[in-house]
Amino acid sequence: MMHAPPLLSPAAGRRQRRELERQILRDDRQKQRAHLAGLRAAIRQARAERKAALEQAKARCRAERMAARERVHALRERVLEELRQAVTARAHVKSARCA
Repeated sequence: MMHAPPLLSPAAGRRQRRELERQILRDDRQKQRAHLAGLRAAIRQARAERKAALEQAKARCRAERMAARERVHALRERVLEELRQAVTARAHVKSARCA
């Protein structure tokens, strides 16, 4: 057998309704705070990932610049050596003709 809930006075009913509304608002604010905290964490993570990606890109560009500089240096040295050899060969040809 079911018992009927006790009847509340009008003032008690209003108090109960206000308390229920306050609890609902408190829960909503707590959910909003948790959601904002999650968004802030996601923003921090995205910033950290972006910073790491930029640092990697800088390092990669620096390495590519250094490699290009080394290639240019090696090419320059090779061309200068070929030029020295050509000048030396020409000098030998001239001296052989004159001798």
